[in-house]
Amino acid sequence: MAKSTDTRRRRAATKPALTRQIVIDAALAQIDAHGVDAFNLRALADRLGVYPTAIYWHVPNKTAILAEVAAAVFRDVAPPRDGRAWRDYLRLVFHRYRESARRHPNVAPLVGAQLVGNVSIDFDFVEGILGALVDAGLAGAKLSAGYNAVFASLIGFVIQEFSPMPEDDTAQWQSAVQQRLLGVDPERHPVLAANLPLLANKAFVLRWQNGSEAPLDAAFDAFVGQVIAGVESLRDA
Repeated sequence: MAKSTDTRRRRAATKPALTRQIVIDAALAQIDAHGVDAFNLRALADRLGVYPTAIYWHVPNKTAILAEVAAAVFRDVAPPRDGRAWRDYLRLVFHRYRESARRHPNVAPLVGAQLVGNVSIDFDFVEGILGALVDAGLAGAKLSAGYNAVFASLIGFVIQEFSPMPEDDTAQWQSAVQQRLLGVDPERHPVLAANLPLLANKAFVLRWQNGSEAPLDAAFDAFVGQVIAGVESLRDA
């Protein structure tokens, strides 16, 4: 305990004054390194070289910090409309969101799997998607359904692609996945066995690397095209 206190005092003598932005940046670095589940205020305070109570002067609680981190990562996902055709706009949003998640894969679940991001999420993101769907011809219940489908599609693919690999015994886990795929029974699962060369490490559930090491670029492009076709189908139904 005394060593930790001495460390904080030495850092306090040399570091700039603590600000809200410094707290958010440090929290992002902590989550990038260790994931959301391992994030806590004591570890953040140690990273900053302060006592946990000092953080509360700038951000009231852990939920607010996580919300601000999510907002910071995805703040620039929604580009200006600038007269873009709705299809082009949606494609751009999908690719910008994926690129942000590629840089900070541990943060993506804060927008998708958790609701804390709702506190600070940029409404420009929501407005841009809604505006594109209105331009596509959706209104009323179809607009709501289309928005939910686009948003779920956007987040779901990216979270799947960049979901983290196990930190413990990673090589052993990867080997186990590959061996299991090599043992697919062609009589019991004939379609999987016949297409395994195309799918191994390139399809969800059949991978031993995530998108950081084996990105699914072609699959993502095809997926975005399917989402846009789905919007058109909903409009014309």
